[in-house]
Amino acid sequence: MYNDLLFSLASMVLALPRIIVPLLWMFARWFLTNPFTNWWWILFGFLFAPFTLLLYCGWYQFANVDFGSWQWAILLVLGIIEVIYSTLKFKQAIWVRE
Repeated sequence: MYNDLLFSLASMVLALPRIIVPLLWMFARWFLTNPFTNWWWILFGFLFAPFTLLLYCGWYQFANVDFGSWQWAILLVLGIIEVIYSTLKFKQAIWVRE
């Protein structure tokens, strides 16, 4: 019971950015399109690293600073962690046997 509840809660939290990004695209397109010159960065961010996409867009819009080396390093580390984690979870979901 506890594992099912924890799994459901974790699934909702992990799905939340994939719900937020299309809503932002529909209702606040400036939030996603101002930081990028090409639409495919948004698509790649949505598919592979939605948390990092939202962090970058929020940082770009509301911090009003030019990105220095430490901001890029933080985004790179978070993006790598997110891609590795989602890849492992995807493999685990496919190969799970009960």
